[in-house]
Amino acid sequence: MDAINKRLTELRKACRKNQADFGKAIGLARSGVAAIEAGQRKVTEKHLTMLSNWNEYNVNIDWLRTGEGEMFLSAETNTLEAIRREYHLTDRQFKFVSTFLRMPEKEKDIVFNFLSSVFDNNEETAEMKIQHELDKYRAKLELEAERGEKSSASGGVSGTDDSENRKGA
Repeated sequence: MDAINKRLTELRKACRKNQADFGKAIGLARSGVAAIEAGQRKVTEKHLTMLSNWNEYNVNIDWLRTGEGEMFLSAETNTLEAIRREYHLTDRQFKFVSTFLRMPEKEKDIVFNFLSSVFDNNEETAEMKIQHELDKYRAKLELEAERGEKSSASGGVSGTDDSENRKGA
């Protein structure tokens, strides 16, 4: 039997649920839960997703997958994980958001004032700044493309040499 199956059994017992009631939480009949607990059926992503959305308990899905950490999440951690999923945050983004939210108010103000000074320095929004930088980059690419076309056009004329070009000038 897979370790995740054993942890699912442990979770069900910790929640004081019989197999039929626990099955409702993960979208299975009692026989499906029994098959998982007997090692005859695998725990699927669907089961994990349903447990992560279970309103009755804040199940730590990472614990269920790996055995690391606590079986249940704190209410704060559960809320942050929901935000992470909803906004598709990367690990770095999630760490920034969760660290910021846990800071004392004074430190939050310092970070917020710094970010405001960076983004509110003038009337231009961050989106406008990004668009402006993209426009500059595109103009540079166009200029380089034009230069490339001119140099290939002047260097690629057949049937003439530099002395003929100078005589005509």
